[in-house]
Amino acid sequence: MIAYSALLVIGIWLTAGRLTRVIEENKRMEAELRAIGTHVRETREGKVVQEAGMNGRHAVGAALKAVIAIWRIYCWQLMRMTLVTYTGLLVTPVVGLLLCLPKYLGDTMTLGEVVQASAAFVVVQTAFNWFTDNYAKLAEWTASANRVAELLLALDADHAPGDEAGHPSVPAKRIAPSGV
Repeated sequence: MIAYSALLVIGIWLTAGRLTRVIEENKRMEAELRAIGTHVRETREGKVVQEAGMNGRHAVGAALKAVIAIWRIYCWQLMRMTLVTYTGLLVTPVVGLLLCLPKYLGDTMTLGEVVQASAAFVVVQTAFNWFTDNYAKLAEWTASANRVAELLLALDADHAPGDEAGHPSVPAKRIAPSGV
């Protein structure tokens, strides 16, 4: 049981191991698109002086292409992860039956016992696969936590210890620099 669960975790890790970084990049690209869009709107409204050589339409177009590209990568990561997750979900009952097959063929288990053991295997595997089932949510949380940590690091870099705010500098750490 544990080996089968470990196999699924390895499958998720291999297919979607970059998911956190892809989500971080996705959020960054979307924020850049919003910032460029806001700047272009404020320029058109006359609130901001247009920079020399800056074409708003080209800037928005380039940022939009970057967002679309990262969304494609993100979707492929999710599709591969879903393929592994649901393949494991479909194969789990078969694995339970295959594990009981030798005892059934040796007349040491009845068909009812084989079905009960297979159902128990599915229930236990469902409990063991919590990580696999929640990997996308964990990656999303980690990406958000990393963005907050980077913001805190940037704010700490602006405020040296003993500045007028009087706040001590507390270094922030990335939650998961690689992987999840």
